[in-house]
Amino acid sequence: MISGSARHVALAILAYAISWPVAPSWAQDAPQESRTQQAYTALQKGDLPAAEAGFRAALEINRRDIAAHVGLAQVLARLGKTEEAVTSQRNAVALNPLSVDIRMGLAPILQQAGRDLDAIAELARCMTYAPGDPRPMVAMVSALQRLSRFSDARAVGLRALGIAPDVPAVHQALAELAGTREDWSEAIAHYEAAIRLQPSLQPLRVAHLGALSNAGNHARARDIARALLVRVPDDVDIRMALASALEGLHDRDAAIAEYGKVLEQAPSLAVAWGNLGWTQYGAGKLQEALASSRKALEIDASLAYVRFNLGLILAVLGQWAEAESEYGKAIAAGDSADLKAGLADVEAALKARPDDPNLQRARELLGAALAAARR
Repeated sequence: MISGSARHVALAILAYAISWPVAPSWAQDAPQESRTQQAYTALQKGDLPAAEAGFRAALEINRRDIAAHVGLAQVLARLGKTEEAVTSQRNAVALNPLSVDIRMGLAPILQQAGRDLDAIAELARCMTYAPGDPRPMVAMVSALQRLSRFSDARAVGLRALGIAPDVPAVHQALAELAGTREDWSEAIAHYEAAIRLQPSLQPLRVAHLGALSNAGNHARARDIARALLVRVPDDVDIRMALASALEGLHDRDAAIAEYGKVLEQAPSLAVAWGNLGWTQYGAGKLQEALASSRKALEIDASLAYVRFNLGLILAVLGQWAEAESEYGKAIAAGDSADLKAGLADVEAALKARPDDPNLQRARELLGAALAAARR
């Protein structure tokens, strides 16, 4: 399997959660050299210790500085101090309880803290306070989706669509939700609607290409990606999408060439190494596939799909002990969707090698793990 499915592609979808890298507009009435402004400048530069110190100093002077509470929450969230971040953002909410922007800023921090139900409650309040504002609804779609409440999420998304049919983020949210349900026709329709509304937003185009490939429309994905690369030849994400489409068309030599171009630009992109390894496996270049897959895991050991691929490659090469070890790591790191895809890959390999004892072992191992995961 390659990183081209809803399970493995982290698409750059616009979220309507508040995350200010600079002072929000309502905080910019203060003098430009205020401590709060200086702290936001440090935050924008990524200097988190300076930003935290600046926000705390501003709050010592004025405990009612909403922008400083919000900025401090952002810093603490980035530092992983989620409970402190929640407290800081709640302080800002208490100072302006009817502000939808500030309440929305609380939701992603609550999610980061693992408090998804609290995040949903805050977004519900935002929807009550601003019933005509699609932003809380878009965030709610994502929050409900995180809890696998897909029907509820779709209902909220359709409500947002009825209120704001010309807002790209509404279509993005519905497209992402449709992709989670593997309803690629609906996902494609919403991505295309969002692109018509905001054609300059490149992540939308990348997401659209992924949906096309997942729908099996590899030729169209290939053609669109090639046309886009004429305009933006250095866009790694679009070139990755092109390579994925070429793999889907079984034009593996061309796909390998495109992954090579990606890795010239981004040699530490683990997903590209992982996808290259899978394409090399499909082309029968097993030793190269082995090396590329190992390179991917050297960069990012958490890529479960690459571990499933590596297990299969090792099994085909007759190295069952190593294959079994990799499958064990893959099963521990992946979810049921990864297991299902990994088992499907083994079944496909068995069609060409029905008597291979290692592939039969792999099928038995993954089948048992999938059955256990479903219980």
